[in-house]
Amino acid sequence: MTDAPSLTDLVVHAAQKASKISGDQSPVLISSSNNLVFRAQGPNGPVAVKVIVDKDIDALYLRQTTEELTGRLPVPSIIDMVIPADPADPAVIMMDYIDGHSLSTPGVLDDPEIAAAFADLLVQCLEAVPALTPYFYGPGLFKKGAKSKSDLPGFWEAYFNKYIGRVASCCDDSDFLNRVSDWNRECLTLMRRDANGFAISVVSIDMNLRNFVYDGRRIHVLNHPILGNSIQDHSVGSIFAQTAGTAAQGIVTERLISEGKVGPFVPYFNIWMSMGILSFYAGQKVDDIAAATNWGSSVPLMSCISAVMDQHSNPIR
Repeated sequence: MTDAPSLTDLVVHAAQKASKISGDQSPVLISSSNNLVFRAQGPNGPVAVKVIVDKDIDALYLRQTTEELTGRLPVPSIIDMVIPADPADPAVIMMDYIDGHSLSTPGVLDDPEIAAAFADLLVQCLEAVPALTPYFYGPGLFKKGAKSKSDLPGFWEAYFNKYIGRVASCCDDSDFLNRVSDWNRECLTLMRRDANGFAISVVSIDMNLRNFVYDGRRIHVLNHPILGNSIQDHSVGSIFAQTAGTAAQGIVTERLISEGKVGPFVPYFNIWMSMGILSFYAGQKVDDIAAATNWGSSVPLMSCISAVMDQHSNPIR
């Protein structure tokens, strides 16, 4: 059996791809948290080169959705793209480079005007994303090669249970895990009663602060990697999870409520997303899962989850 390549080997290989597509012999790695992103000097100025090492992402669909969002959201334009003949080899996308600060950078969202602009942009995202062409029809997350699930609650439960299992592998707080499991089960019992009445559309569930950059004038949507067919509460709950404990939390919450975007099942998906982020940390083998926070937040995710369960005995507000 061949050993998996090390991160160093992946970065070297990715840098070679970034050089080839941009013409820059010395691209600079600026992100390795998921895919590998480089800043390079293109023919007409700086560019961002993303090497798609995340095997769940269909690069062609990513390009399609980016192009469909152009004009509706401030997304960087795709300049060039390489899809390798070998499916095991990562695709490469060269895009406009946006110079600025991620919203997860400490202090950026302390400015109430920036926080309000972020809330405005999230409303725009909630209105633009449902118009995207689905990767497939039926409930589920749009992952490369994936197919739709048979029913909505089954889709939600399958992922929630997977998240709980991953977190349990590195969390010794059995009271917390048991409470989350019981809360999930009770919520799904209620939600199944309404399953036939749910209207599904394309939703984004990863509008976290690292996917947005403020350039000093406006906020740009750098990434929308996790899309799926679900209900709008799923996306709104994910936003609440990803802004919990941040300087924008109050402004975002008030804005989405005032726009009528907050439905009865938002608390469930708030916890669903928070458990998904915790499972990401579990996969990264963090030393202390209980101290793990969302990007841009100083509040532990487990504390955020407990607070939602304290406030909502079931997903009905």
